[in-house]
Amino acid sequence: PAERAACLQQALAFVSVSDAGFSAAAVQAQALGAPVLALQGSAAAEAIVPGETGLAFEAPLQEGLIDAVLTFEQCRARFRTAACKANGLRFTPRAFEARFLEHLAAALARRRPDAFAASGAGT
Repeated sequence: PAERAACLQQALAFVSVSDAGFSAAAVQAQALGAPVLALQGSAAAEAIVPGETGLAFEAPLQEGLIDAVLTFEQCRARFRTAACKANGLRFTPRAFEARFLEHLAAALARRRPDAFAASGAGT
């Protein structure tokens, strides 16, 4: 794991060609500061901010990936390590828990605003 982290911290970009489920590798790469080139419509593509923390490319895979790499090379300077890290950290368990609790508190407040406010919950 430490060796992988060191590699990702030095990488120009992380390439994800999978269209299967959640891409923990792509999120981890971003959290370590690497932009992600991901297949359009994949979970990895949904985890990037296009043009800021990565690029999505379309199938057919070979041509799309070549175009994405060429585009990335032309605009590589606009991909900031800090932006990639911040975006990747949105997917940590702590971040998910915080967003879940915010949504839960909002739902409870909408359902029973007086009871929720009186309990002091959410403050």
